[in-house]
Amino acid sequence: MRLTYYKDLWSYDPAANTWTRKQDHPNEATTAPLGFGTTDRGYMITREATTGLTTTWAYEPVANSWSKVAAFPGKARDGGLAVGVGGTGYIGTGAADRQALNDWWSYVPPAQIAVPLPGPILTR
Repeated sequence: MRLTYYKDLWSYDPAANTWTRKQDHPNEATTAPLGFGTTDRGYMITREATTGLTTTWAYEPVANSWSKVAAFPGKARDGGLAVGVGGTGYIGTGAADRQALNDWWSYVPPAQIAVPLPGPILTR
């Protein structure tokens, strides 16, 4: 099966009920991206389809541009979760190498530092 990779970004204006295309994401082939927003930027942690390595990107809406930022030190993952709360992003769970992950990380811009949170968060 051949996969199709998309890199387009869109912004929705609820007052006008319209969508506006923004600057495409710079990566060519990304799988299982995780994204979160802070008060002034959007962030995306991507896994390169060809290498499996992660890259962290920041989207600046005023400039309508992407830039590479400090790499996420956690494992590349499928099915993870990411959420932004205020000025901090939280990344966690998912699976890597066919093993469930129960880690959570705190990503603090503008310092661009990701630190593991104490855990494990989930146990059975």
